[in-house]
Amino acid sequence: MEAATLLKGYPLDIVITRTLRFGEVELPDSAWDVPVNVNFPHQDNQVVCGPFEAMTCLTDRWPNMSGLKFLRARMACKAALDGRLSANDARVIFVEAVGEAGGKAR
Repeated sequence: MEAATLLKGYPLDIVITRTLRFGEVELPDSAWDVPVNVNFPHQDNQVVCGPFEAMTCLTDRWPNMSGLKFLRARMACKAALDGRLSANDARVIFVEAVGEAGGKAR
């Protein structure tokens, strides 16, 4: 399987320039200036370094997939990946959602 890796059935190429290529759409590298350490009760600590990892956390590890801040965080991370919102603005919204879900972010 050459340079592609399967992610939920879709090819994901990671290019040396740290640009993610998803199909024919390029996603800018939008790492946060400061990573977020996320800790939910009864789960291992997770370090989240940007909107892409935050979307994975929101999708795969979130204890309660409801709430206004959860929905805002998903929309903000997607907007950051699309280039419509800065990565660090998405970070602020993600940290608020962690608190709403009963977790700690530092």
